[in-house]
Amino acid sequence: FPTLEFYSERFVHRGGSRWGVTGALTLHGVSRTVTLDTQYLGLGNGLQGETRAACRATTELHREDFTLTWQTMLARGIAAVGSSIAIDLDIQIVPKG
Repeated sequence: FPTLEFYSERFVHRGGSRWGVTGALTLHGVSRTVTLDTQYLGLGNGLQGETRAACRATTELHREDFTLTWQTMLARGIAAVGSSIAIDLDIQIVPKG
């Protein structure tokens, strides 16, 4: 499973520059609905003068939701891999020409 895919379905304004972006995330061959807590950072220009929008997004995924159910244990029985994963994304959006 070398790739993951996210297709947004809904944007909800949460006040100021904050948005909730909900969509289908496919990871490890499993699709689930995920909401990204997103902060819009503004517009800028790329190296070739193209307009770009920037945002930062975060979410938390649970391994079991995507059939990633392994647990690595240390000698004393302490889990070395937790059941959740924190995701932090820095995103640039470029309109199709």
